[in-house]
Amino acid sequence: METFKFSMPLTVRVSEINYRNHVSYHNYLLYFQEARIGYFNQLGCTEKDIYGVGMVVSEVTCQYKRQLFLGDVIRVSCGMTKVEPKMFQLGYQIEKAGAVCALGYTTNLCYDYALERVVPLPDAFIEAIRLYEPGVK
Repeated sequence: METFKFSMPLTVRVSEINYRNHVSYHNYLLYFQEARIGYFNQLGCTEKDIYGVGMVVSEVTCQYKRQLFLGDVIRVSCGMTKVEPKMFQLGYQIEKAGAVCALGYTTNLCYDYALERVVPLPDAFIEAIRLYEPGVK
């Protein structure tokens, strides 16, 4: 089990259940997004406005460990795992009753929608990350 700086509780809703009566695979990615939004709030930004630029997810992975069911109370955690000049990676963990149910990562790029291109991470964003998670390289 990993330890991340940010976490939040969520409850599995009926709309997230598939025909096998467990959470459908794509909803795990939505749980990651909810945690990412919460994490960004801690940094003073949003997915749409990372200190003047937007962001795109360029890659996502998810390892499914345990099923989730209607009404399960889960904890979704998120933390910065890598920062490079034009890329940052976030790690995620979903737990239920202390058991890891899923692990994942997103590789993210800052994107200038006016210029339609990937741009370097804003200095203010890097500084906010360093202040929130001093151990991140």
